Amino acid sequence: VGDLGKGSYNGAKLGQYVLMQMPARAYELMPLAVLIGGLISLSQLASGSELTVIKASGMSTKKLLLILSQFGLIFAIATVALGEWVAPTLSQKAENIKAAAINGKISTGNTGLWLKEKNSIINVREMLPDHTLLGIKIWQRNDKNELTQAAEAESAVLNPDGSWQLKNIRRSILGEDKVEVSTAAEENWPISVKRNLLDVLLVKPDQMSVGELTTYIDHLEKNNQNTQVYAIAWWRKLVYPVAAWVMALVAFAFTPQTTRHGNMGLKLFGGICLGLLFHFA
Repeated sequence: VGDLGKGSYNGAKLGQYVLMQMPARAYELMPLAVLIGGLISLSQLASGSELTVIKASGMSTKKLLLILSQFGLIFAIATVALGEWVAPTLSQKAENIKAAAINGKISTGNTGLWLKEKNSIINVREMLPDHTLLGIKIWQRNDKNELTQAAEAESAVLNPDGSWQLKNIRRSILGEDKVEVSTAAEENWPISVKRNLLDVLLVKPDQMSVGELTTYIDHLEKNNQNTQVYAIAWWRKLVYPVAAWVMALVAFAFTPQTTRHGNMGLKLFGGICLGLLFHFA
């Protein structure tokens, strides 16, 4: 809401952004939702003495746990689907739509970030977590909208004054009757692009599947980058579906089998606190 009114970011774009982020929120809350939903449903059975009747009719605790496991498995599969396919794709698209609407002069896609700055059109393929830019291409034009030069740089570092320190540059200058090609090991480029405009290039761990995280962690290690945040996200992707399944069984453990002792509210409170503790931990 704080960005509302910036550029073309209006109420419709805000609504679209929120809707596209909802699968990611559902993924984050799935284990907690399974626990609380299980606690409520089982407590309703217990309050009506239906759990007692079920057991008296011959159903063992083991069989009851097996039924709960099957329900937990359904939510575990839903967690995998959300975390691997739905949430990463929609979240990334949502961030790109928001960034393009707010800033206007940038566009993102499979080829990286496209940026228009004065008489220059810039393409940046990737930005590493330490804000090092990779795969920079620059096209410059004159006031007549004619292409005057094209340059490629292997990487770039953002200086404190906002300029870019380009490395391994190859430049082609277009004259009237010839093209001059030159190379340079390093060069300072006084561009005035705000650093936060480039943040849309940062790959967020929650917007990646397990396979993408595995490949990206390997890529970061080869570029001597810190991979801790992405490694945590990798393990989280593996643990979350299991957690959603386990929470169905935990709900049964915190469900009072009888209401005679009046401890239902206390057990419900304890179970919900356990779920919140797991979520925030």
